[in-house]
Amino acid sequence: DFSTVAKVPLLPNTVMTGVLPTGNEIVGFTLDATAGDTLDLSYTRVSGNMNLGLVVLSAENEVFFQASLVTSESLSTTFTLPTAGTYTIGVFRISLVEPEEVEPTVFQLQGSLVAAE
Repeated sequence: DFSTVAKVPLLPNTVMTGVLPTGNEIVGFTLDATAGDTLDLSYTRVSGNMNLGLVVLSAENEVFFQASLVTSESLSTTFTLPTAGTYTIGVFRISLVEPEEVEPTVFQLQGSLVAAE
């Protein structure tokens, strides 16, 4: 539940850069969509060494997609959004295979929305 997380709109077709400090902060993005829209989502670690998680919550606040960047540097995925509404994309630190000295981690997120036919 990211209801208390500050969120910014995810600008379609624009690389959005965020930074996670070394705490347990969550960086949130929102995206308005229609049922049947297709979302192409790319997620890349730019610098730092924290393990990052990414989750997409539906307008009903249910987990629609979840992934982790533990040993990988990037992720690209495409999926069809089932319902209309505001989706929340959250990036957060996960505590798997913690590095010896944790460094703030910079990431980039880019989304492209293709309208339903």
